[in-house]
Amino acid sequence: MLRCNIMLEEVLRRERDFHDAWAKAIDRDGIHVPDYFEACTAPENRFILRHLGDIRGKYILDLGCGAGENSVYFALRGAQCVAGDYSPEMVHLAQTLAAKYGVSVTGKVVNARSVER
Repeated sequence: MLRCNIMLEEVLRRERDFHDAWAKAIDRDGIHVPDYFEACTAPENRFILRHLGDIRGKYILDLGCGAGENSVYFALRGAQCVAGDYSPEMVHLAQTLAAKYGVSVTGKVVNARSVER
């Protein structure tokens, strides 16, 4: 059991390191949130918007937020968003992107596997 826990911790560390490095390589200024979210190649986003309806004042948890495009998009439409990711650098990028768009997004470094049910 101890060996399994050590192996899992190593996998999670590598995953975090990979995403931290990826976040540092992303050009924040090159991200245009509306284009990203409303792209014709993202029909799942239109599905989400249809089913959520008016999101002003709603709370949205974007778990595994990556660069934070979804969190920022929803915040632009009045939602209160929490951008959560295992990578501290991705969370920082999401908050930086939110600032670029003049919205507030709460950032949380979190391991989704450890969230209590």
